[in-house]
Amino acid sequence: MSQGRRDIHLVGVSEEIKAIVEKAAFVVDAEGRKKAVLLEYPSWQLLLELLEDIEDIAEIEASRLRGEAPIPWEQAKEELRDKGINI
Repeated sequence: MSQGRRDIHLVGVSEEIKAIVEKAAFVVDAEGRKKAVLLEYPSWQLLLELLEDIEDIAEIEASRLRGEAPIPWEQAKEELRDKGINI
């Protein structure tokens, strides 16, 4: 995957992450040092989904760089079911 294609897949991700971070609240200690971050649960779920998407894109990129051919979705589902993963 070229850098341009990666940009296409990640368009809007940084804006979504920025929006999540801007809503975050910080827990501070007595000296005012940030110790933890609080997010609304829907924001946490969205952040996890975005990170999973980024991870998937990286895996696809690595597969393409290794020269591996893509497999059809139906074949992938069948292989996952054979491994006991319910799709």
